[in-house]
Amino acid sequence: MSGRLLTLEEAARLLGCSTRTLRRRAAAGALPVFRDGRLVRIPEGALAGYVAARTSRARPIAPPPSVSPPRRRPAPASRSLFDLPDPLDTGAKLINDQPSDTKTPRRRVSRPGAGTRR
Repeated sequence: MSGRLLTLEEAARLLGCSTRTLRRRAAAGALPVFRDGRLVRIPEGALAGYVAARTSRARPIAPPPSVSPPRRRPAPASRSLFDLPDPLDTGAKLINDQPSDTKTPRRRVSRPGAGTRR
């Protein structure tokens, strides 16, 4: 046997995590452990391999892609903005177009139970 067997507490202290995290990783098969009944030990070499397998290497920074200015389409020469129909024009009369001497009767809205007292 090469290397030393670490307890879960020792391995957790080295990795900076909890013992519960190590137990979950061992149960998932991601971390090789030595079990003897309830005794759980982690070989020092297996812990080093676990860390090495999950250590990312720095990637070189790629230069930013060259950005060209957006292309503009030329406006069609035959149409202008004023040739288009007005989308807000519905042809309906506005309220202010009514003569001021005509009063519009108010409609009464009845609700169920309105006007009754309890």
